[in-house]
Amino acid sequence: MRRSPAAARRPRAAVLAVALLAATAAFALGPRPAAAALAKEQAKQWTSYLDDALDSSIGSTKLSAGALNKVLTAHDFSTPLSSALGSVAYTGGNGRLRRVVSDLLAGKPVKIVAIGGLATNGTDASAPGKNDYFAIYVDYLSKAFPGATIQSLRSSVGLAPSAVVAGCIEKFLPPDADLVLLEMTANDGATMDSSIVNAFQPRGYESLVRKVLGGSRQPAVVLTQSMAPGMGNATKPFFMTPEAPQYSAVAGYYDVPVVSMRNALWPQGKDEAEGLMSTDAVLPADGSTPTDLGHAALADALVLLTQRTAQDLQLLPFGDWDMNALNADVPAKSMYGGVVDNEAWTLRNATCGWVRNATVSATGGCPATVGDMCGLDFSNWNAIRAGYAAAVPEIFGDDGSKGKGAIIGGVVGGVVGGLGAVGGLIGLAISRQKKRAAAEEAAWNAKAGGNAAGLPITASSGAQV
Repeated sequence: MRRSPAAARRPRAAVLAVALLAATAAFALGPRPAAAALAKEQAKQWTSYLDDALDSSIGSTKLSAGALNKVLTAHDFSTPLSSALGSVAYTGGNGRLRRVVSDLLAGKPVKIVAIGGLATNGTDASAPGKNDYFAIYVDYLSKAFPGATIQSLRSSVGLAPSAVVAGCIEKFLPPDADLVLLEMTANDGATMDSSIVNAFQPRGYESLVRKVLGGSRQPAVVLTQSMAPGMGNATKPFFMTPEAPQYSAVAGYYDVPVVSMRNALWPQGKDEAEGLMSTDAVLPADGSTPTDLGHAALADALVLLTQRTAQDLQLLPFGDWDMNALNADVPAKSMYGGVVDNEAWTLRNATCGWVRNATVSATGGCPATVGDMCGLDFSNWNAIRAGYAAAVPEIFGDDGSKGKGAIIGGVVGGVVGGLGAVGGLIGLAISRQKKRAAAEEAAWNAKAGGNAAGLPITASSGAQV
């Protein structure tokens, strides 16, 4: 006689509870500061959630209990359940990611590319290449889908904004990408204060999303939203980020999923004044750069999205509806005007705004085309200014060194083509007080040289090289 669902769940619940509590103790005692020890009540919540999920595979092509168990238990969560659930901010129809997860379940080869700056480089993780968000996520996939061959690549854009990446897309997007994690919030947000309401920067982001979606293998795209500068040190409120509403609107228009580090870290249930937050999961100096806790939170969000997609495939197996979505062209009309019918004008204006806000140009002059930006070294602000002065000398006159940076930071960037990326430090925020900006720039540039430790991941099955 078949036991009741409640009775059937008890042994699994006990095993999961022991595993979760043991993992919690290991995190507290071991060398992995990325994983905060969960409170007992929080561990029980995860146990109950995972146990219920393990009992819910009812589709016509449902996985074996062992396969589903791997998908749901191959990762140790460090974010409280309520926050992690909120970090999966949008899924939409999710057809492209359903295809990728379906291929993983079937043991097919999948190539995952992370395009971004600070967080994607692994900057300020204690062990870049091992416990930054991308490394953690790739490690999860290799454990959850052991039959699949997983190739992964970091594609660093350095300090470049979305508009420049869109204008130079061939440098950053390999043609064989199956899944692209697009992490641009910090890059774009670093030069956005009041200009966050200006549509040119979001237009540049929309152009980038369109180009990734138009990749030759129709890759799935996950908008991987890290935190804008000032978000985590109580200097900018919860809403002061391109993540919402601008980038959320792009996600809804193109039906691509979103995971949010901001949502994962927001202290739900606490009385945070006027939407301000202070968290140890980012560096206090900039309120943006993820520490181990921040990388772990972003990885938790990506893992949970993947688990939900696998569960969804059990309820509604991959089929004709998904194929129709995959075969559909990128919408002919863009959400913002000018993104399609006058792309060069749009990207040039978005880039111009970034150049001026970042004081890359001594006189506020702008490039004639985004092509002027494609050959620049985006590894740090001095390199950007020097390259910009050489590319557009008429803007700088005789002295290309006049520009003073109002955004602080440094990133060692890389491009696709086997190079991957090396880490660094991304820009902070606009400062109209130039004395403070100069002092901060000197401090951060001094630090950046010793912090360039991000590593590429290029081997199959999540192996680190």
